[in-house]
Amino acid sequence: MKKRPASFTFIDEIYNARVHILYLQTNEEVKEYFNKNFPGAVYNRNSQKSAYSCALECDGYTEYLIDFILAVNNRKYLQDTIAHESHHIVQYIFDDRGVKSDRNNPEPEAYYLGYLVRKITEGIFSK
Repeated sequence: MKKRPASFTFIDEIYNARVHILYLQTNEEVKEYFNKNFPGAVYNRNSQKSAYSCALECDGYTEYLIDFILAVNNRKYLQDTIAHESHHIVQYIFDDRGVKSDRNNPEPEAYYLGYLVRKITEGIFSK
């Protein structure tokens, strides 16, 4: 599987959330993406980070974004970063939907995290 620059959006079928993924986009490409998808939003990339995730308000709805800023040469660390940022998205969506994490039954959160990791990995590594 070859890593390549990509941007894609998917609708999370579980919580009906729109998730935007930016992977190895240039600063100019990110600016264009924001102008097109989030007019008026201000996003200043921090080049010291390998990735960044956030929740964004757009036309009265909250949308979610992960920006994979730097190439990670070791695939293991890319997988770690995908899981790490996906966990942040899980927390944003749970907070927005009023879903509480349950330490006595963590399965819903674990399944949802796995779902997001799969969707993002498929999008990054698809041909």
